[in-house]
Amino acid sequence: MVQSAARMVSYAHDTFTEPEARAKLGKTVRLLAARHSIPKGSIGSVVDFHMTSNGTFDVIIKWDVTKESEPFHDLVGKHTYHLLVTEQ
Repeated sequence: MVQSAARMVSYAHDTFTEPEARAKLGKTVRLLAARHSIPKGSIGSVVDFHMTSNGTFDVIIKWDVTKESEPFHDLVGKHTYHLLVTEQ
C-alpha cells in the first residue's frame, strides 16, 4: 500500500493541473528530440489542453510540420513536456 501511495504522489507531479495547463496556452515551443515522426527542432504552439480520465491535464501542441497535408497536433503530458520541449 505504501508503494502505491508513493507512485501516486510521483505521478501527480508528472501531470498538469488545470491552472498549469491553462498557463501554457499560446506558448511557442521547440522539440528537443524527434517524437511521433516530428523532427527534432520543430516549432509548435500550445493551442489547447485536455482533461484526462483521472482528472489531470495534458496540453495539445500544434506543430509546424504536417502529416498528410494536415497540421500535426500532439497530446503531451507534463513529464514529456519537460523532457522533450523547450519554451521559446
